[in-house]
Amino acid sequence: MKREFFAVAAAMIVSISGKALAEPSLVVVQMGVSDISADGNTVCGTAYDAASERYVIVKWTRGVGTTLTSARLSDGQARMSDDGSIISYGDYNTENLNNSTNSITYGSAEGWKKTDVSHFWTAALGSVNMGPASNGYRCDFDINSPYDISGNGRYIVGGGWTNGLCGPFRGFRYDVTTRTYLQLPITLSAPPASTPSRAVRANSVSNDGRVICGYDDNYESTLTYQTRRAVVWERNAANTAWTTTILDRNGGEAYTVSGDGTCVFGQMSEATMQSTFGTNVRSAVRWKKTGSVWTPINLAGPSAYISGSSLDGNTAVGGNAVWKLDENGGIANDLLSYLAAHGASYPGLDLSFMFSGARGVSADGNAISLSLTNNNQPCLTTTTVGIFYPNGVPCEPPRMILDPVSDTGVVVRPGYYSYGIILNVFASGSYPLEYSWQKQSDTGEWISLETEDNCFEYAAANYDVKDIHGPQLRLGFLSNIWQGNYRCAISNSCGTIFSNPATISAPFCPADFNADGGVDGADVETFFQAWEAGMNSADVNQDGGIDGGDVETFFTYWEAGGC
Repeated sequence: MKREFFAVAAAMIVSISGKALAEPSLVVVQMGVSDISADGNTVCGTAYDAASERYVIVKWTRGVGTTLTSARLSDGQARMSDDGSIISYGDYNTENLNNSTNSITYGSAEGWKKTDVSHFWTAALGSVNMGPASNGYRCDFDINSPYDISGNGRYIVGGGWTNGLCGPFRGFRYDVTTRTYLQLPITLSAPPASTPSRAVRANSVSNDGRVICGYDDNYESTLTYQTRRAVVWERNAANTAWTTTILDRNGGEAYTVSGDGTCVFGQMSEATMQSTFGTNVRSAVRWKKTGSVWTPINLAGPSAYISGSSLDGNTAVGGNAVWKLDENGGIANDLLSYLAAHGASYPGLDLSFMFSGARGVSADGNAISLSLTNNNQPCLTTTTVGIFYPNGVPCEPPRMILDPVSDTGVVVRPGYYSYGIILNVFASGSYPLEYSWQKQSDTGEWISLETEDNCFEYAAANYDVKDIHGPQLRLGFLSNIWQGNYRCAISNSCGTIFSNPATISAPFCPADFNADGGVDGADVETFFQAWEAGMNSADVNQDGGIDGGDVETFFTYWEAGGC
């Protein structure tokens, strides 16, 4: 069975202007969080389900626990309406939805099914394939991709291919109620060229679906090249026409719009940063609309990417930055400094991993979903994603999200299981969560694993057990003792839960290299194909290289025969 690494924890934070009024609370939500509800109590995202070998979309609510949806993610990230009832995401086009009457390279049934296309999920409808826009085919691995959903849950925005294979890439607004696409308008470059936009994409949408921001890729008369430009589209009250505003004619991109549609956050070009603010440092920018004019201010700070805004646009987060209009002199703070200023100190959690940073923010600007590197497990660094309450919330007891999955039938081959057999447990609860993996004895008792060996070895042949106090247990083959039943005890100050047990009884057969159940000449052929191609699976002796030592080790196994 294919095993993939996905160990993510989470932290939830609610902050206030000025000094914190109470001891802050950190709630761990061990999954990949990609969006947060308006009230700050619900998050959605993904967790890796080893049983289906797919990333499943999960919704989690404080005080309630987990909703496992029927949705499976393969493209982009999950985004939800303000109340969490509708989730947009990208997944395979398994229903083979298309409107093609032509025979094209990617137009076969199997070709269409392997592409990604926009979907949405509700509890009543389950997963709904939105299909391609008019005449939409794929040019890469996507037909179209959703980037955001309006707070009222009616409109999904993104970008996709149109007008045939590799035709123009265009932004869209999809109406969940009418199940129809509306293509966003494009610009024309200055006459006499009057060149239409090469590409347009919608990145974010206001709560009512009438203000959308993203980029428009086109020539500008003062430039000698084509470039993305930050843009805002506004729909009139009669829902009959768009107004397009280019925020930066020299470049840039708009990433996020506030819920009320009055503020847009993004990045300017160096030239416009210099002419507007006297600096060519491309930090984050907020454009505030007054009347019909969008006026920019420089947020400065450590990151130019903004992924979330409060309802009024007075709080924004993204990358390593948290910006509040009334804090730090209007300059964006780095995430760790922001947490410290609000009374939060979590040793071992930092920003050292590439996916660390702030993700989203509640409507009132207090609850901030985030991702931090967790260095508290000595054998394995994991990632922490989630939310925090500076005013404090009641202790959230541990709750299970996904249990570890048994592996009973797949042949274990060192080259295939280069990281060992992996058991993941996904859980939530107030920080800190304590993990303790246990193995069942011959008499049926559950005994806590106490010893880790060769902690910093990556090759499974060189250890037996790693990360016994973390969300991901790794079983190696040093002493061939991995078989058995395992479970994880998860505890915090207000409770303890136990995962369902997982059984590991896979046979060990490194000689059956093609995993067809026998040891013969076909295994030799398959091994040498992998070895000559330098594939990781050919590292049979697991020393980190593909060389003659692997050939010698393989033939030692092969000549012994049998499994």
